[in-house]
Amino acid sequence: MPGPAVTSFAETAALYAVLNEDMPEARRIVNDMLPGERATFRDQLYKLADLLGARCEACDALTPIGTSVTVNPLSLDRKYLCKSCADKARARSECPACGAPADETGTRIPEHRPGSPCTVDYRAV
Repeated sequence: MPGPAVTSFAETAALYAVLNEDMPEARRIVNDMLPGERATFRDQLYKLADLLGARCEACDALTPIGTSVTVNPLSLDRKYLCKSCADKARARSECPACGAPADETGTRIPEHRPGSPCTVDYRAV
């Protein structure tokens, strides 16, 4: 059974070829594009890839791939935060991994939450 007609846009045809693991066809389609068209398509694919990232568990914002911060990674309570929420946690002088408060100096956390893989010393970035 033939696949759907995807010839309206070269970008759609190239993506469809990749989805079908037909790399020679995808390469042929992309090679037929002008340099500006390839650059625009690349930028569009980056935007699409950003939508595939995790959601911040504090503010529910989309977090582009490679930019999320995993806090408390060895625990069942691990969280994925965007950089902004991780920075806010650091600014509040608390451990970004387990949320334990820092002492009055803001550089030492005397007691981490149970199960936290953190060390006692903490220095805000």
